[in-house]
Amino acid sequence: MLTDLRAGTFRTHMNTFFSIHLSPVTDLAVELVEVTEKGGMDSQQPPAAAHQERFSVVFRGARDRPLEQAMYYLQHDQLGDLELFLVPVGQDQTCVYYEAVFNRLRQADA
Repeated sequence: MLTDLRAGTFRTHMNTFFSIHLSPVTDLAVELVEVTEKGGMDSQQPPAAAHQERFSVVFRGARDRPLEQAMYYLQHDQLGDLELFLVPVGQDQTCVYYEAVFNRLRQADA
């Protein structure tokens, strides 16, 4: 299982598909459509955030098979297997969007 996930890791795989394992015989394909890094020190974040690596990723999936907020096992051809907590954050005429948020101490601070 992939454990060292960074914004740059995901960014190199933008617009590629991940398979979410829903059951032993059911998978759902989602596309990585956004990677957003939460920046350095600014007046909008608490001082403690300067020591954290913060980013989010957004996936797009079919609207006819919406997922609930939960932990999911994902597989990617190049990244391998990973487990993420996905939250539905929006939808349009054809798609539902799911976000995973990452907050952790920066390596130098750990």
